[in-house]
Amino acid sequence: MKRLLRNIGNPNPHILFVGLLVLSLGLSRASPYFWTGRNIANIFDQASAGIILSVGMTFVIAAGGIDLSIGANIALSSLVTALLLKQGCAFSLSLVAGLLLASGGGVLNGCLISSVRLNPFIVTLCTMSVFRGTALMLTDGRPVFDFSESFMALGGTLPGGLSVPALLALSVAGMGVFLMRFTKFGAYACFMGCNEEALSRSGVSVHRWKLAFYALSGLCSGLAGLVLCARLNTAEPLAAVGIEMEVIAAVVLGGTDIRGGRGSAAGSLLACLFLALLRNGFVVLNVSARYQQLLMGLIVLAAVSVSEIRHGRRT
Repeated sequence: MKRLLRNIGNPNPHILFVGLLVLSLGLSRASPYFWTGRNIANIFDQASAGIILSVGMTFVIAAGGIDLSIGANIALSSLVTALLLKQGCAFSLSLVAGLLLASGGGVLNGCLISSVRLNPFIVTLCTMSVFRGTALMLTDGRPVFDFSESFMALGGTLPGGLSVPALLALSVAGMGVFLMRFTKFGAYACFMGCNEEALSRSGVSVHRWKLAFYALSGLCSGLAGLVLCARLNTAEPLAAVGIEMEVIAAVVLGGTDIRGGRGSAAGSLLACLFLALLRNGFVVLNVSARYQQLLMGLIVLAAVSVSEIRHGRRT
């Protein structure tokens, strides 16, 4: 229990916040285009899907699990929503069907992991292939595009200048922070990652809570899929390939222990913004695309290594 309380008070979000300020200052000095309204809105738009996904992933990793199927779940759920819209189904029904399918994918992962007691890495690696393969079969590998204005509004901009994806992402992040810090949902996730057997012996249904964590990850995948689909006006079976690695990196960078037992939804939010700021900075500074992936990987590796070294010294 002492470790649980110590982990919830993890200081990484404060360090990330300072890093965001320093990086913003540096980029504003390096380029006059950085602080323009269009560029700031673009940063939040690009970070929106990652922020939504990181909320669900934070709880899964804090509970000692992993979910590699989120990218494939995005592709499958957004394609189902798109196909229903194209068939003339009601707007609300199509959205709900896509979100339910994505949540069901998360529940499937949770069932295989908690009931059959399979390894989370293997389970979600397999379901990633199943979801992606199903998405490819649904449309023979072809994208679905050209949606109605009502659906496209999900990727539009509100009167105040904030986009709908950014507002949705910040709302989901706020919910994640509340759940992690003030409810059993967050406490049980960290406790499960610390000692699942002890949590079970205390009378808590580990199976039920594990299902809930993976269902949340699936729901976040569905929401992120809607955001990407509406922003790009396209749903495709190869959407979000590799996004799971970026999300896991952001969650760990934000202070969630990859081994479980510690979680920070606020840290995940700041880490997603930090990585989006880095990518935007590369573009603003005209860094060649050939080097962007390399630099991003090295920066994240260095930051996560420092975080793990600090954590090792504290424990």
